[in-house]
Amino acid sequence: SSDAIDALVVKVKFNFLHTLIADCTMWPLVNAINFRFIPLNYRPSFVGLAQLIWQTYLSTAARLNNEESLRNHSQPSMQEPLSDCVA
Repeated sequence: SSDAIDALVVKVKFNFLHTLIADCTMWPLVNAINFRFIPLNYRPSFVGLAQLIWQTYLSTAARLNNEESLRNHSQPSMQEPLSDCVA
């Protein structure tokens, strides 16, 4: 339980700043475009599309971080036979 909490704290510390920077880059731009150029009746659709793009980015970033973390923790050591690593 404490290992899971420690892993979560490390993950938040590593990913939070990158996510915050991406958020502060995307959403002010989306809002500026939305309020300046998008007609009133299309604004909800435009923001919905931007939200879809944002969620896709978050999901992809989380998947890549999980794959990288699995790759780093599952490297076979030199003492292990390779047959033990094959799924």
